[in-house]
Amino acid sequence: MRFNSNSESSPRKRRNGQDEGEPAACRPSLSGASEFAGSEGLSKADRSSFGAEPNDAILNVWTSETMGVCMLGIDLADCPFNIMWNGDNTWNGDYSFLLRNLVLKDFRTRYRNMSLGIFWSLVNPLVMMGVMTFVFTKIFPSTAIPKFPVFVLCGLVPFNFFSLAWGTGTTSMIDNASLIKRVPVPREVLPISSVLGNAVHLCIQGLLLLFIAIVFGVGVNRYWLLIPVILALEVVFSCGCVLLCSALDVYIRDMRYMVESTSTVLFWLVPIFYSFSMIRPEYVELYRWNPLAAVVLALRAVILEAQAPPMQLMVKLFVGSFTMFAIGWYAFRRLSARFYDYL
Repeated sequence: MRFNSNSESSPRKRRNGQDEGEPAACRPSLSGASEFAGSEGLSKADRSSFGAEPNDAILNVWTSETMGVCMLGIDLADCPFNIMWNGDNTWNGDYSFLLRNLVLKDFRTRYRNMSLGIFWSLVNPLVMMGVMTFVFTKIFPSTAIPKFPVFVLCGLVPFNFFSLAWGTGTTSMIDNASLIKRVPVPREVLPISSVLGNAVHLCIQGLLLLFIAIVFGVGVNRYWLLIPVILALEVVFSCGCVLLCSALDVYIRDMRYMVESTSTVLFWLVPIFYSFSMIRPEYVELYRWNPLAAVVLALRAVILEAQAPPMQLMVKLFVGSFTMFAIGWYAFRRLSARFYDYL
């Protein structure tokens, strides 16, 4: 089935006490409708535009799919041929188009009707940086870490992204339950789009980190080119965690609270406000195999030490991130078969 944004609108008609037809902004045309016969719910103009009279079964699919696309926040005028379903309700559309629009929808609605808008994504790390700098340089001045604001921001930026992406991604399937029931949309796109929506804010906060680094006298070096690679590996790791936890959340609704509690614990286990040199030798390897801690250590090596992260650290970050993604993808695909029964 292909959507046509240029189809004509038709008046609503009543049949068996129910309204039939859809708003003009959400009206598709049906290709291949000549295989079916008879429809009392469409006007003559619609029938002529279809080239045939589709039956009630096709009308039900047409109505469900159209409303589902409207729920995605996608303007049908912008996607005449990018979103398609086969007759057997299997997806045959453009993944990138769907993913891009879901990310844009999340970005546009997150700060809607707020006075500061997108600048709220900068307020949280700046406030936390100021509080931690005051506490660990004035209240507990024993911490001898040069350029402490930059030091702590190297930990806050990746941690804030992971914590927020993990939390919102875990509930993405439940939050979009009505969409999943209406449209045979690829279900794995929903949690991944949630992570990528937060990745937009990660980029903004990354630019803030570089700006603060320059303000505090940290020089620009060639290893800054590795920062997108480091953050991209964190996004891959986050996608794996979200795929796994969002699938489990459909069956176990306590998952969201478990994720919140784990994020609180991780705040202390990731070296955000303390140096890696303070960690006891028996726990060093455990920290290096933690992708989130590895991202923090890699950023500090690039920005504060002006050197490339250790190769061993980058290999562990790469292996840990893609292993988590593979586990999350496999678990999601296995568990998604019965999503509809639990949503």
